[in-house]
Amino acid sequence: MVGKYNIHNEVQFAKIAQDILEMANQLIGNYSYFISYMDKCDFRVLKVLTNGEILLKEGLILPIEESYCHYIYEEKKPLVLSDSMKNDRTKYLKITTDANIGSYAGVPIILKNGTIFGSLCTLDAHPITHNTNTVEILERLASFLSYAIELELSTMKDPMTGIYNRLFWKRLLLQLKNEEGIHTFMLLDVDSFKVINDTLGHEKGDEVIVKIGNLLQNSIPENAFAFRFGGDEFGVLFPDLSLEQARPYAIDIKNKGEQIQISEKEISFSIGIVDTSCIGLEDIMNQADKLLYQSKKNGKNCISQIS
Repeated sequence: MVGKYNIHNEVQFAKIAQDILEMANQLIGNYSYFISYMDKCDFRVLKVLTNGEILLKEGLILPIEESYCHYIYEEKKPLVLSDSMKNDRTKYLKITTDANIGSYAGVPIILKNGTIFGSLCTLDAHPITHNTNTVEILERLASFLSYAIELELSTMKDPMTGIYNRLFWKRLLLQLKNEEGIHTFMLLDVDSFKVINDTLGHEKGDEVIVKIGNLLQNSIPENAFAFRFGGDEFGVLFPDLSLEQARPYAIDIKNKGEQIQISEKEISFSIGIVDTSCIGLEDIMNQADKLLYQSKKNGKNCISQIS
């Protein structure tokens, strides 16, 4: 998962994840292993290799505080438990008895920007004292998995800004159309961007594009997605937020855009915003584009929505 996007559905990721678990089994021993995704709310099991004694299934979702890996996420370091059923941190957790966990060792999967993607862990039904070699092997395999995740994501990101591209947009829509909930989409572009390029040069234009990418990444919720569709056209998808809930973010982004200055020239955005309560997800881009055009007609530097 990356936000609501299931990266583990990607064929290449699924194969690498399986290979990682099999390598761990060969190097550490015949225990059970899993790869998880975590955010501040949820823990999700993505891939499992079991020796038959651990009752953990792929697709399991728990509140993060009910998982062992919660401590890895909070402390950003490995966790080793030789006897899970006696350890004060885990003996009262429901997953301990439900999955028959007697011992545990896990390490974080850390992406290059410092965020924790998830964890790589080994489990057994019996108490086991893991040595430092176990943790070192898991850390090396987690590092390789992190690289594979970054490589997978790089094909779906805009190289100039680091935010998502049109390919990722298409894949995300395919996934979300099968899920319930109201989603909001905001489309924006830079007012008079051609004038910036023509008068200040394309280097300064590129500088504007990079600053907008940074602005969006730093101004949206953790589960939202920022996009650059090309040129000076950007978007943000807010999963599980209505227009009313997402509009404050749009206002904040518009206001922050006004603070961007390039060679003393001020920047402004025209924005169209719409949610799926009034239009299908497949048409949300076209409707947001019409609303953006309405903002242009209304004098630019404003937000338009369906009234």
